[in-house]
Amino acid sequence: MKNHYDKEVLLKIAYKLEQGVASAEERAYFDRWYQSFDDDKIELPYIYDHNLESIHDRMHDKIFLKIDSEDKKSSTRFFNIRWISAAAILLLASVSLLVFLNKSVDTAAFETAVQHEDALIKPAHAGGTLTLANGNKINLSEVGIGEIALDGGLVITKLANGEIIYEQTNNSSAPNINNTISTVNGETYRVRLPDGTSVWVNTGSSLTFPLAFATNERKVHLTGEAYFEVAPDTKAPFKVLTDYQTIEVLGTHFNVSAYTDEAVVETTLLEGKVKVAHAGENALLHVGQQARSVKDRPGIRVRNADLEAVMSWKNGYFRFRNDNIKTVMQQIARWYDVDVVFTGRVTDEKFNGTIERTKSIHEVLGMLEATKVLRFKIEGRRLTVME
Repeated sequence: MKNHYDKEVLLKIAYKLEQGVASAEERAYFDRWYQSFDDDKIELPYIYDHNLESIHDRMHDKIFLKIDSEDKKSSTRFFNIRWISAAAILLLASVSLLVFLNKSVDTAAFETAVQHEDALIKPAHAGGTLTLANGNKINLSEVGIGEIALDGGLVITKLANGEIIYEQTNNSSAPNINNTISTVNGETYRVRLPDGTSVWVNTGSSLTFPLAFATNERKVHLTGEAYFEVAPDTKAPFKVLTDYQTIEVLGTHFNVSAYTDEAVVETTLLEGKVKVAHAGENALLHVGQQARSVKDRPGIRVRNADLEAVMSWKNGYFRFRNDNIKTVMQQIARWYDVDVVFTGRVTDEKFNGTIERTKSIHEVLGMLEATKVLRFKIEGRRLTVME
């Protein structure tokens, strides 16, 4: 009977081996797994790397690498999102390992250690805080399904899919009364506003909106990032106010990224038309375009957008396109709620690839380590990036 080897345990050991801190028992466990797999049953994702020939002969004999010669560029690293084989990623992340010891190992103990760390650092989940007009706060991940509050005469309900909605009552009267939905790193949330507009709020963001929109316009305030599907109303344009951009629409689908810790604000249009204002200038966007403005500087740059990359956070994956490592790690920090620290020289390599956001942080880091450009170390919620 073939032994079962837990891929999360193997990942944990692989990281320890790379860092030189694995115990003899862990090395033996990893070695037994390595010796046990069948070559003809192992599939590898496409890993594009100009240094693959440096992999040790012993591993090369057992792993079949498929390399796209057109993409062998030293300045750009590629990785694939599909976890076709945990074995492939583990081996590629551990190419420097040559010798393993042969001793017994307590598999249950290793599994417990991995589960403990994964329980601490999880992918982002549906969660957030709703702040009512009177200042009371509701933890949206803890509150049950059904009616959760009555504010300004509106009933606030949490649906089975986690979305909260606002519904008018006969006694609805909410002039100048606002609610705010805020998320911390590691949380996202979806809300249907009183006018029927649906908003997906990304990690580390906040959306403030009135319980009753004015008859001639609908204004909301955003910090961070959100995707909007605006309910049509030709008599009342919908406006999103950020610190450095104002976006005006009648009924359309668009994404706004306006994080306070980023120098650039971006509005991307997926459907309809929007007008973007910044520092006294205006730009009209068409489908597929993005308005980009730099804080504290005049001017709006309009360009064609990579819609898949822009919407990747809402659609459940990371999508990197010629991104530097700081941009990559900023997304990971927000999604997994970790503090990222860089040591030594920061690589200037560009990263390209797609990874499912449901993956554990070990799996995501394993994909990045497979490029052989950098290594990682996790201590609590501190994630150190090492060259």
